[in-house]
Amino acid sequence: MFYKKRLVTPKTKSFAFVFDDFSGGMNAKRCGQISAKYAEVCFNTDGEYGAFKQGFGFDQPWLSASVFFPTAKQIGSFCIDDQAFFALTDENDDLNVLSLQNPSDWQKITKVNGKPKLVEFRQNHKVALLVFDDDGLQIWDGNVVEKINNVPVLCDAVVYYERIFGIDKTDKTLLRFCKVQDPTVWINESGNFDYIRFDDNFGETKKLVVLNDDMFVFGKNKIAKITATSSPQNFFVQKVFSFDDEIFKDSISLCGDSIAFCNNDGIFVFDGNKIVCVSDGFKNRFVSTQNASCFFDGKYFLSCKFDFCDNRRIGCEKGHFVNNAVVIYDFAKNKLCFARGMDVCCFAVADDKLLFVSNGKVGQVSDSGLFFGSPLQKVWQSEYGDFGVTGKKVLKNVQLFSLSNLVLKIFADDKTYNFCINGKKSLQKIKLGVSGNIFKICFEANCARPFVFKPVFEICYGG
Repeated sequence: MFYKKRLVTPKTKSFAFVFDDFSGGMNAKRCGQISAKYAEVCFNTDGEYGAFKQGFGFDQPWLSASVFFPTAKQIGSFCIDDQAFFALTDENDDLNVLSLQNPSDWQKITKVNGKPKLVEFRQNHKVALLVFDDDGLQIWDGNVVEKINNVPVLCDAVVYYERIFGIDKTDKTLLRFCKVQDPTVWINESGNFDYIRFDDNFGETKKLVVLNDDMFVFGKNKIAKITATSSPQNFFVQKVFSFDDEIFKDSISLCGDSIAFCNNDGIFVFDGNKIVCVSDGFKNRFVSTQNASCFFDGKYFLSCKFDFCDNRRIGCEKGHFVNNAVVIYDFAKNKLCFARGMDVCCFAVADDKLLFVSNGKVGQVSDSGLFFGSPLQKVWQSEYGDFGVTGKKVLKNVQLFSLSNLVLKIFADDKTYNFCINGKKSLQKIKLGVSGNIFKICFEANCARPFVFKPVFEICYGG
């Protein structure tokens, strides 16, 4: 007898791919595969506990529920006689202060011209507030304001060895300094302003930062160090670093024992001796605008214009904006995270809170996942990959915990599939049935506090 030879049916193989750790954040270094830890695009999220959850929030200030905040141009903080104050320059160019010990009402102390620089200065065992603006210097002792004549107009100022040093606004190659322990005297015995001049190779100075016992001067693309000597009129000046790209002026911030700053190449940390780039892979993604920066809770906050390279329009990006992102570098974790969709022009730390200004409104940074009451869109998106298996594959299903509504997007070759998943307190299994060769997986949430834990994809191939 003759029997038909039975055809061998190929067996389908399957494996599980687990997104068990979202903590890596956005990684600009392409690895050519889907990563269960690092994202190609990631913003307004925090994967600290291995889950997809909300990142920072930007809310109404919590200094006092009874305080009305006027429209703000600039904010700051300072202390006088152990009393902490919050400072606000309003739309009428009035400098207003609010006592943080008794935040009942604003006190208008003076009018300013331009963007004022506030400096605390101790003189005769008493601390006063020095207000440098485009008209010179005003001093507030906590009660009255005194206008000081014969003072150079400065665009930045710091305290260094009991003097005020400042960048001359009309000639930014000059560093002016006052008499020791007296910010009201800037003219020497010859009747001229004392100064340190930088040569043409250094260019215009942008920012002064005192770190440990040295003062560092930031130029267009150079850093110099000034060290005090035994003579009150002599200083040792040394150029220490040079860059190809221009340093963003308002990105420069003192961060504990380091200085952080940004240029087109990324974010750098300088400890006084060496410089380290902490944003490898993001070259040419940072754009010079009217930046804002500060140091708070062990983190460097930078408001900037950042290119996410994803063609989305999030928050402020849907209209006119200067900055579209706040990039946060955590020194302890050596990690970057990105908030997106807010145009922040100023930061200030007051009463152990981080405050900011966006479109004239004063807000406070939190972990709410909101922007003035509206949920920020949260995205974690992988890069394209084949899961380590060549040829056609099928994403059969996904199992996950999602306590909130979620949109799961799967990009398969040149097609996109959207799956709307409702929040639930128990494990869900969602049928997908998406086939292709290469895939990209994206998690999106539009609520305040999403929580998605360990999505497991069942992937079949070879059938």
